Amino acid sequence: MLKISVWNPKGGVGKSTIAMNVAAAIHAKGKSVVLADLDPQGSALAIAKDGNLPFEVVDEIPRNGVDVVIIDHPPGFDEPPHAQAVIFPVRPARLDMQAGIRALRSLEASGAKVVVVFNDAKKQHKVERVTMQKAVKMELFSEPRTVKSRTVYRVAMDQGRTIFDPALNGIYAVQDARLEIQNILKK
Repeated sequence: MLKISVWNPKGGVGKSTIAMNVAAAIHAKGKSVVLADLDPQGSALAIAKDGNLPFEVVDEIPRNGVDVVIIDHPPGFDEPPHAQAVIFPVRPARLDMQAGIRALRSLEASGAKVVVVFNDAKKQHKVERVTMQKAVKMELFSEPRTVKSRTVYRVAMDQGRTIFDPALNGIYAVQDARLEIQNILKK
């Protein structure tokens, strides 16, 4: 069983949205996947109640019986997650990046494969573009993935779905959004 943590001690960086869409991408590849929503806010659990997700969402980490477990962590810096891979979403803003440096350094000793994701990025805004360029020069942020600020992510969440739901096939930029999430998994 592969465990993938979606973790950043900072709140509001899009952990739940990325976790749900990564789980959906894995499900679309024919693997069994469960999303463990460990955040007391319970965003993924609430969306799962709509009945539109193609995978199970639970409030604890399952012990077996599934190919992949995606773990949606709460904000907070108790300790870094223990997983084979960690997806680390961070918004391309100076304060978010500064907070991310400490967290990423704590992951270095874990041995986990870390995938940094600049989330909700607006590359057309110079300040975000420059922030991302500066971050990439730091070894901690090497080879980041980017998830652009797209309405389709909000539409999917509002409908209790993921971007991989066929009901969203006609939404503007859904194919681009799907490629962004699949690109996270490639790394």
